[in-house]
Amino acid sequence: MKQNMKDFFLRCRIFEIFLILLVFIFRLTPHLANFSPVLAVWAYQGNKKINPWFLAIALFITDIILGLSPILLWVWFSYGLIWLISRRLS
Repeated sequence: MKQNMKDFFLRCRIFEIFLILLVFIFRLTPHLANFSPVLAVWAYQGNKKINPWFLAIALFITDIILGLSPILLWVWFSYGLIWLISRRLS
């Protein structure tokens, strides 16, 4: 039983790392207008009870790379709102 739990937690951590890498890749590469895979990851992450700080740190680092702007507070607020709504609906 303990081995199954260890395997489960290891798979969860690997999945979290995979999500962080997806956020980096999709955030730094050009994409179509009105297509935001980062929002989809936030919505999925809220349903799966994964730690939101991993994605928040990834977003913060990519925002530093892309450049900070005054509108960033609203973007972060919308990410948090999407996360809260997805948690409530799950």
